[in-house]
Amino acid sequence: LNLDEMLFQNFSHKALHHILAHLEPWLIGSTDEDEQFSVEKNFNAVVEQQNCAMFTFGLIPMRLVYTLFFAELFIAEYYHCMCQFSETGGLVSTPQALPTEQIYPLMAFVFPWYNNEHVEENYWTPPR
Repeated sequence: LNLDEMLFQNFSHKALHHILAHLEPWLIGSTDEDEQFSVEKNFNAVVEQQNCAMFTFGLIPMRLVYTLFFAELFIAEYYHCMCQFSETGGLVSTPQALPTEQIYPLMAFVFPWYNNEHVEENYWTPPR
């Protein structure tokens, strides 16, 4: 064995060995038909492939799109509800106060306006 093969054999995980041992070739389609093309058919097939779109929306992972959408939604909701404009024009957090109770009700998680009772003293105010 070469050095890299010996390191792979001894230090890689068993699951990786299993995955690599059970790999199968992925054939897109049969090439028998393409091998019998004449020169003109080959030329027309190449021209047709070049005219094909290089980008399709099927290449974008939808989980990434959903994650970015919801991240943007919740960040915008935070800045809209929990921030105010400072004198310099930037956004800073509104003054923060502790809730009156230590138990956070489940309904307040679903509906943020459900339990808005806070002590009167703020523990954080925006810098001036």
